[in-house]
Amino acid sequence: VTQIKQYGMNIPIVTIYPNADPAFIQLGGKAVEGVILTGWVPIPTKDNPDFTAKFDQYLKIYQKSYPNEIPSSYAAAGFIAAEVFSHALELAGPNPTRDGLVNALDTFDNWNGILSQDITFTPTDREGKTSMYFMKIENGTFVPISGWITLK
Repeated sequence: VTQIKQYGMNIPIVTIYPNADPAFIQLGGKAVEGVILTGWVPIPTKDNPDFTAKFDQYLKIYQKSYPNEIPSSYAAAGFIAAEVFSHALELAGPNPTRDGLVNALDTFDNWNGILSQDITFTPTDREGKTSMYFMKIENGTFVPISGWITLK
């Protein structure tokens, strides 16, 4: 993105969710202002206090192992994967089997955990998450610019 700006190209830039990371803003600085990205984890904002409380809970858990670090989007994705797996493992019972784990996952119907939001599995649909939204970098912050867009 910085190189695009250095070449004098003043064009809209849309990129994918792995770039929705604080490091992207830190590294890109002013060059990333206005960049549009996709997101699949809500942004903790004042108008979303329930998720903000959950995000704060996630930060406390994360910072037990990595004090004073800001988690990356990859850390959040790993947390979500672990959260989904561990909840399914709990549901599978004290002697989990592969079939028991699959059956447990099949009970997820728009399931929400701490960061996990709207996770659904069925015997014929193993996608888990089928909704995203668009956001834009404004004044060095991620700002949602659309509602949730769901693949049907």
